[in-house]
Amino acid sequence: MADYELSVRQYQRMEQDPTAIVSLWQLFKLAKAHDLDIHELLDL
Repeated sequence: MADYELSVRQYQRMEQDPTAIVSLWQLFKLAKAHDLDIHELLDL
C-alpha cells in the first residue's frame, strides 16, 4: 500500500470500516492497488 500512498493503518481502518474512506482519491488509490475500476469498489 505504500506504493499507493496509503499507510498500513489507513488500509486496515478502511478494510474494517468502509465509511473510513473519506475521499475519491482514497477510492482511486485502492482501486489502482487492486487493479480494479472504481465502480467495482462501489455497489452501483
